[in-house]
Amino acid sequence: MIQDPWNPKAEEIEKWAYSDENWPEQGWDIGVCNGENDPLLYKLASDLKCPKHRFFLHTLYFTIGDALHSSDEGRQKHLLEWIGKIQVSPLQELNEWKEQAILVLNHKIEFDYDYWCDPALERISGKK
Repeated sequence: MIQDPWNPKAEEIEKWAYSDENWPEQGWDIGVCNGENDPLLYKLASDLKCPKHRFFLHTLYFTIGDALHSSDEGRQKHLLEWIGKIQVSPLQELNEWKEQAILVLNHKIEFDYDYWCDPALERISGKK
């Protein structure tokens, strides 16, 4: 389904999102968060009909965490600009992500690697 898991095409990501397939490879969330897919990741996280929307919520958190952890100031600036254009969502968890992302990218709250990058967190995975 996905030719290169470390450089997936948007069409491949979207097809996978609505499939029954598992992650193509361990750590695939890193490959998906390549900076080219941000709007798609948000779209899929927003779609409650997408069986993997919680995975995509995780990728939104991971995208912010990776930009901060790597100290990529250009990426952080780009993310702030992009996030600032996102409209209020009917999904509270996306509004919370947006609010927290703006705060942490502006260094108004402390960066916590586990909070932003751990896919096993209950608030993202839906696991209890």
